[in-house]
Amino acid sequence: MTAQEPNAKRTFRIRFARTGPAAWIGHLDLMRVFERALRRACLPAAFTQGFNPHPVMTFALPLGVGVETRDDYAEIGLSEDMDPALFARRLSAALPEGLAVSQAQAVASEGGPGLMARVRAAEYRLEFPGASAACRRLLDRMARPGDDGALPVEKKGKDGVRTLDLRPLVLSLDPAPPALPAAGPAGGVAQATPVSARESARDALSALVAAGSRENLRPDLLLDALVRYAGVPEAVAGNARILRTGLFVDGPGGTLVRPM
Repeated sequence: MTAQEPNAKRTFRIRFARTGPAAWIGHLDLMRVFERALRRACLPAAFTQGFNPHPVMTFALPLGVGVETRDDYAEIGLSEDMDPALFARRLSAALPEGLAVSQAQAVASEGGPGLMARVRAAEYRLEFPGASAACRRLLDRMARPGDDGALPVEKKGKDGVRTLDLRPLVLSLDPAPPALPAAGPAGGVAQATPVSARESARDALSALVAAGSRENLRPDLLLDALVRYAGVPEAVAGNARILRTGLFVDGPGGTLVRPM
């Protein structure tokens, strides 16, 4: 093995949620929280070799600060095998309030792209006053032909500011329709994640957008488009609740399916 090769005999994929104040944990700190939880639960995590060993752990798509999630995924390497359900229970019990692991399953080492490279889409729920009406206005604009239906916004990056048209990145946009059954562990077409009755009463919209290493539409850019093209006040957009309700990878026949 090289200095950077992991010493993992088994890899578990986990499904986890992050809600409430825990949403304000940054990505690097979130990784440290999971690392401490693995130690606290005395789980047999595999570590990289070299001068600065760290757990073999990969998150499917890093979460922005302030973004809650109901359906996110990570992969964790283990130095020995164990029962996936027991692993999920022990890891979840060691996490702080607002973080919870609902499921774990062993994944085979196929030698292909990792979980992060396989992500193709993300589903978000945006909650703010007037969300449903703003969603319809944005859909009306997107239905216009040619450049009249474009959604150019400014995106800041390491190389400066560039203009990005969001329309090709918005796969679907709905004024928070009734919740549909989630896709099961065996796959299925991407569908809206069930939400609570209290959440259903809030004014919201749902969006399925391109996500991952190829193309990635951040929810803050979608909010920028709603401000610019749907008349949402900046102060309202700035206080919107952002909830990621699903991540999806390529499935059979061009479908999008959940990783587990």
